Amino acid sequence: MMRPGPILFIGMFFVAGIILLAATLSATGMYARDNGRITYGLDSQLPAPRYYTGIDFDSLSSNSHLTVIPLKSYRQQVTNYSCGAAAAMTVMSYYGRPVNNTDDEEILLAHEMNPDVSEKTGINPEQMTSWFNRHGWNATWHTGGSREMLLSNLKAGVPTIVEWIDWGGHWVVVVGYDTRGTETVWDDVIIFADSVDCHDDRVDGITYANYGQFDAMWFDAHYFPAEMRNRVYIIARPA
Repeated sequence: MMRPGPILFIGMFFVAGIILLAATLSATGMYARDNGRITYGLDSQLPAPRYYTGIDFDSLSSNSHLTVIPLKSYRQQVTNYSCGAAAAMTVMSYYGRPVNNTDDEEILLAHEMNPDVSEKTGINPEQMTSWFNRHGWNATWHTGGSREMLLSNLKAGVPTIVEWIDWGGHWVVVVGYDTRGTETVWDDVIIFADSVDCHDDRVDGITYANYGQFDAMWFDAHYFPAEMRNRVYIIARPA
């Protein structure tokens, strides 16, 4: 059997280095920073849409079957634990409250809500509502949320913060609902202001889901105490 010589080992190290460099470039190329805002970017132009056609959220307006609030996610989150902070920043911006759109502010808010926040804990509804109330808001959290409640809030112009099992547990803000003019709810669409917008090729701070799918996934499985897990939602308004 031929013994590997030094040239073979050098070649192996060279190839491994190229692979590691390519992986690093691919990871860092996914994000671009613009005045503190993280925007999703790609190393190359996407091909013509094949899997996602997306929706032009800016062109939507309420009608007989669609109820929508003109609100997008304030920013794309910079950690795996700060979706709650980003959702709070989105609601604050909707009501015209000043928010510093920076990575540091997002992380600061997350740690103010939960000083021990991490990828293993997240931010629970009690922590988020307590933070809002300490800062002069009227905020409450509840379990047992319903489609009717979400629609009622939307029609009143009130965004609702919800946590569901997307990404293993994720806070988003409900900003729209479309019955699509049919009697069944199983083809309805729910629209979110979302700080992890990589569900389609637009990356505009808006995601959406079939309502039946969302309804079945409206629970927390990893982070919250048992009494906070079932169809939890938060309503926060300026005092």
